[in-house]
Amino acid sequence: MCEDVTGGVYNSYNLGEIYVQGSRNGGIVGSTNSNIEIINVYNKGNITENGPFGRGGILGANTTVVGDGNVYINNAYNLGNIIEKKVNWMYGAGAICGYPSNSSTLTIEDSYYKKGTCSVAVGLKEDSLYGVTAVDEINYEDMKMNFKEYIDLNESKTSEWKYWDFGEDGNLTFSRIEK
Repeated sequence: MCEDVTGGVYNSYNLGEIYVQGSRNGGIVGSTNSNIEIINVYNKGNITENGPFGRGGILGANTTVVGDGNVYINNAYNLGNIIEKKVNWMYGAGAICGYPSNSSTLTIEDSYYKKGTCSVAVGLKEDSLYGVTAVDEINYEDMKMNFKEYIDLNESKTSEWKYWDFGEDGNLTFSRIEK
């Protein structure tokens, strides 16, 4: 968890394609320089960027230069492709986070990405540094159960969250039934 959290994205998803002419785009959060949490999320849309850095399935970039800007990602899944339009630009493509600032902390726990969506979980970093697993397939039933488990285990924080279920299109969405 981030200490002194200034914001967060919880229990969210993206199914749409994202294209940015510049930098810093992600399936859930484009860019941040604050202490934030990103929890119980998934991205299925392809992320395409025509700029120098920061494209990620969950978070595009953490652009903190000095001081706060720690990011905590938990229970996140990326199924969308990370596509570079300009090859050999500076840095920053990852299935979970495209560009992590070196002056802050990026913590990732219990997160997954589909092999082939991007070559690494975090741009310019080894997957072994983070709690991320590359898998051949992501099972929606497992995702649904993991999302439910997180909500149940963190009731004091998640009392307003809805459970997940399958929509008519087969994608995970929120159930109409409140907790």
